[in-house]
Amino acid sequence: MRELFKLNHFFVRYKWSIILGTLFLTVSNIFLVWIPVLIRQSMDAVEELRATGDHHYDTVFEAIFSAEAGVILAEFSVYLIGAVLIYGVLLFL
Repeated sequence: MRELFKLNHFFVRYKWSIILGTLFLTVSNIFLVWIPVLIRQSMDAVEELRATGDHHYDTVFEAIFSAEAGVILAEFSVYLIGAVLIYGVLLFL
């Protein structure tokens, strides 16, 4: 147990680095968890477009390749790329 008390000096010395590192890792993991949520929301939006849109789409694939779905998917892809970039930056700070 005495050997562990020698480590307290390093914890005190690097207190702010440890706190900031823990904070950045926590926030980056929040963005990592948010990625599947974004993908689910984009697929739900395309499915809603298929169900309630002006055009009749037989399958989800036809709805995905339509012009209306392209706008939705482009918007969500920007969100997805932003989340991945923020995750990467926070991970390596």
